[in-house]
Amino acid sequence: MSKASYTKQDVLDAIRRIGGKLGHPPSLPEFTASSGIPKYYVAQHFEGFRAAVRAAGFTSKPSYTKQDVLGAIRSTAETLGHPPSLPELTATSRIPKYYVTRHFDGFRAALRAAGLEPYTAKHEVAYSKQEVLDAIRRIAAKLGHPPSLPKFAAESGIPKYYVSRYFEGFRQAVRAAGLEPYTANIKLGDDVILKDWGELVRKHRHIPTADQYRREGKYSLKPFEKHFGPWSAVPSKFRDFARNKPEWGDVVALLPLPAPKLRATGAEEIERPAESVSVRKMHKKLEDRPWYGNPIDFRGLRHEPVNEQGVVFLFGMVAKEMGYMVEAVQISYPDCLAKRQVAPGKWQPVRIEFEFESRNFDHPPHGCDVIVCWRHNWPACPNHIEVIQLSTEIKSLAKSDD
Repeated sequence: MSKASYTKQDVLDAIRRIGGKLGHPPSLPEFTASSGIPKYYVAQHFEGFRAAVRAAGFTSKPSYTKQDVLGAIRSTAETLGHPPSLPELTATSRIPKYYVTRHFDGFRAALRAAGLEPYTAKHEVAYSKQEVLDAIRRIAAKLGHPPSLPKFAAESGIPKYYVSRYFEGFRQAVRAAGLEPYTANIKLGDDVILKDWGELVRKHRHIPTADQYRREGKYSLKPFEKHFGPWSAVPSKFRDFARNKPEWGDVVALLPLPAPKLRATGAEEIERPAESVSVRKMHKKLEDRPWYGNPIDFRGLRHEPVNEQGVVFLFGMVAKEMGYMVEAVQISYPDCLAKRQVAPGKWQPVRIEFEFESRNFDHPPHGCDVIVCWRHNWPACPNHIEVIQLSTEIKSLAKSDD
């Protein structure tokens, strides 16, 4: 992809220009949205965005008192004709959410301190305490055990808010419904959740997507994420679990085989590129027709990628299942800014470059953490750069989104 580089002066000029337009120093999201300059260049030239703002000649963003927040709530309510929601307050007053939580125990407390009652839109359905209890009993009868809170919300359509409105937590609500909280919701061993995942594979004869398991599985996705990481890691974890357990042989047969390794002289092992489909005869190429890769019928993609754009498209299809959240895709280096989960509740930013083949990488190595490619064929890849070979990764993912 073509590369645009931004200097320290470019960043400062953009901050001044946006600050003049807004009437105050911009926040980092306002800066990136208005300037098109990736956050990466702020971090490259300054020790944080606040330092960049000061270097541009601005003082720190204004501090808002408790009275400022209350005054903004009242004036916004007068403008709207009803008490504002938190997004309406921040959009209208430009007071960051931080100052609400700094001065009050939540936005509803701030509204009441301003002399207002939280606004419930006319179209919003209100649920009574009895309706919450009835829903818990109904879902428990269907499942054969009391539901978890995510299962309750998904099955009943009742927002979690109504549970916290009437009870001091979902476990108390379950007891008020005459049931004991389901102990499997508290702590689940690897073997328990893997057995349930395996039963779903056995039932459908293919690897389920995360959404399919959420609908049909016995447990939520949270224990899988906590124990194994991204959803794409579950098949290999199940293979390890099922080793020496012949009763799971039919399920293991449906899982992708571990990718063979190719050792390169003077480098770590790399995964062998996917083999081409074997054909007996090669036909003459027609010059006025496009090229297609081998057929794969993977979700909405009929053929293997044949260029970098195909790699970008495929990664977008599977990024979430692989534990990545994409922040931005850009024309400058690196191609993609993302975050990935490194521990339960912990995420880290990563810089991703897309290539059809990993050996096509021709950028400064220090600016990249991960290469996403279709074929990994670069034995001399620097040790600090992780390589994701999609031709191998998608074998552990369901072919269908259903």
